[in-house]
Amino acid sequence: MKSNQITKYKKDLTLLYEEKIDKNNRQHMKMLFDIWARFNKNDPNINNIDKKWGKLYYFKIIILHQFIIIEKIGFQGKDPLTDFRGSGLLGLKHLWNFSIHDKRAEKVFRVATGEKTWYYYAATGINISGKVIQFIEEKDCDKYFYDNKDINLYNFTQYLYNEFFVGFNNMWEEKRINNIMLVNSSLEEFMENRAKHIFQSLIQMRKVF
Repeated sequence: MKSNQITKYKKDLTLLYEEKIDKNNRQHMKMLFDIWARFNKNDPNINNIDKKWGKLYYFKIIILHQFIIIEKIGFQGKDPLTDFRGSGLLGLKHLWNFSIHDKRAEKVFRVATGEKTWYYYAATGINISGKVIQFIEEKDCDKYFYDNKDINLYNFTQYLYNEFFVGFNNMWEEKRINNIMLVNSSLEEFMENRAKHIFQSLIQMRKVF
């Protein structure tokens, strides 16, 4: 990949990172609904919400006022949209793709909602998006981009996101950490000690994105 292509991809990622989640944007709200529905298939509210999907009533009342999503998928604030201030639309896309398309997400969610291993699933995922952006700014990643001319940088960040989320979750479970106040420091520890090993494994696999 050429230098100008890398610059453009990074600019596009930054724009996604800076784009705010909009409660009046149907696509944004549909992704939130999909995440909630993925892990709450037996919730009695699901059919009622689905029927109201096409109306703004669904966005503003069901999600923001009744706080269904907050309780069930691990947001920190009363309004789930405020949690995305640190990663914007990129954070939502990462979380949606992982939750919907990666089979390992079910185990991650189960650990995150476990009585003795509980942490904020969605909020932690949002933080991991920020860590991915920081990670790809490192020189080792640029060398990888230069050496792989056909790489899709968004797909690359999604791969890192998925591996980082699963890796962090495994570390959290292995250490039996039962203190929500230690999530941020544990994530920092993971990024410092394990993230680069994941990246090196990716290089050795010669994975194509």
